[in-house]
Amino acid sequence: MKNNVAFVLLAGGKSERMGQPKGLLFDKKEYWLETQLKSIASSGGKEVYIALGFHTVAYCEALPWLTSALQAPITYMHLNIRAVENLYPERGSFSSLQTVLSQIEEPKTILLCPIDVPIPKDETLQLLSEKQQAIVIPNYKGKNGHPIVMTASFWQPLLKLDPSNSRLDYLIKACPSAMISIVPVENPEVNLNLNTPEDWETYQQKNG
Repeated sequence: MKNNVAFVLLAGGKSERMGQPKGLLFDKKEYWLETQLKSIASSGGKEVYIALGFHTVAYCEALPWLTSALQAPITYMHLNIRAVENLYPERGSFSSLQTVLSQIEEPKTILLCPIDVPIPKDETLQLLSEKQQAIVIPNYKGKNGHPIVMTASFWQPLLKLDPSNSRLDYLIKACPSAMISIVPVENPEVNLNLNTPEDWETYQQKNG
């Protein structure tokens, strides 16, 4: 993974359908957020921004290192991690995205992934990182998924938008086709959304 790429994990939602913070679901012997971070580290990732919101307190109680990461970048699992709290999570995921992006000082390329989509463990990330367009999206059997690669030329203007009237998927659809690369992949998990306890149970059974 290129050194100028940062992962952004969105974990600021209310998780009403799941009934608990998704990043704090227990995955074998660790929390799901930790599993996601391990996948990023194994892919060669070096830098991660974690957006918190509705359940910041619960996350910090379960994973005390997040309290430090909210104050300044820390090193954890061989990753440079910064946690950022969206103080107005009721404004939605776009607001959480803006909150994180406002803390990225350099014009880095980011890989954006909601906490409920597994970070790919195969060659998917490599396929995405090879493309040169401003927006790169994985596609499995005709359906777009995550993580989405976004260069600074695309995401920096997002900071000026009103979060109450903005949705990332609509903004991407409004872009010229030359800015976007849709990459066919063989990993069905790019389309997975672990939204409910049933989703989680099915995923756990499938992955042993």
